[in-house]
Parts: sequence; structure tokens; C-alpha cells
Amino acid sequence: MFGRLIPPVWNERTGRLVGGHQRLLIRDDQEKGKDYEIAVAVVDFDEDTERQCNVFLNNRNAQGAFDQEKLFQLFGEYKFKADDLGFTAIELECEFGELPPVLMGDAPAAPKPAEQIAAELEKLKAARKQIKSAKIDSIDVDYYVAVHFGTPKKKRAWLEEHGLDQRIESIDIVKFEEAMNSREAARS
Repeated sequence: MFGRLIPPVWNERTGRLVGGHQRLLIRDDQEKGKDYEIAVAVVDFDEDTERQCNVFLNNRNAQGAFDQEKLFQLFGEYKFKADDLGFTAIELECEFGELPPVLMGDAPAAPKPAEQIAAELEKLKAARKQIKSAKIDSIDVDYYVAVHFGTPKKKRAWLEEHGLDQRIESIDIVKFEEAMNSREAARS
């Protein structure tokens, strides 16, 4: 239901989907093979920027995290069920461990038969396999390193010291080496 709030991202230059792969898979499943129209966010990226955007859109650290206590309050105060918020009970248990009684209803649920648990697990595995196989370009993200400055002030000072744009969010190795070399030259 809410997957339609955030449009998929499509790169006009390359003709590739940059973000929203899972939302499209879900929508395809909902439409059961029928054609449908969707709004998309259109970008015009070169291939490197496209890959950076794809990695960023799938970076869990860039997406935020749940405040477990507040999430569980939603279940209690508004009587939401797991699937009302796009979760399965198994996903919640994987994410948060043992679930509080408010998520289980007033009485603990009867244990599921092993066959039902196995079937749900196979369903999850199949869904993950489908998502993995649907990725347009697999991207090896093992060429990034993050530098933590501790505070925004320290970051700005370092960037200024090296003559780099204060708004920079990432830097390629060539520009980084140039900045480091200019610093060395200035000290000599």
C-alpha cells in the first residue's frame, strides 16, 4: 500500500532502474500480470553516479532505524498488526528478537506447527532469491571507505584546509590524493 508513496528512480541516460526494485516486484505481484502505469523519479546520471545512487538508496545506514520502543507502542496504542505496517511476525522476530506480549495479542499465540514455519521460511527464501535475481546490475560496494571526523565542524575544517568544497559528501581517490599532496607541498 505505502510502496506507492516513494516512486522508483529511473535513469533516463542509461535506461536503467536505479532504485525501487523491490517495490516494483511487489507491485508486479499485486497486479498479477496486468499492465499498469506508475510515476517514476527521472534522473540523468552518468554510470558512476548511477551506481553511487543505487548503493546509497540501498544503504541501511542512510535509511534510518526503528526506535524499537516507539514502534512497539504503535502496535499497542493503535492495535496495529504486523502486516498493517508491512512486516511479518518472522521479520519482526528477526529484527528485534523476542517480541513483547503487545505484539502477540492478549494471550500468547499457540506455537505454529513445524510444517507451517518451514513453509513460511521457504517463502521468505524464495522472495529473497527473486529480489536478488531481479537486480539489474550487481554492484560490488567493496571499494568504499568512510571517514568519520567526529563533528561537522572538524569535517568543514579538514575540507577547508585541503581546498575542498564544504558540501562534499564523497571524494574519489584521485582528488583525495591531490588534496593530500597539496597539503604535503604546503608544509615543505
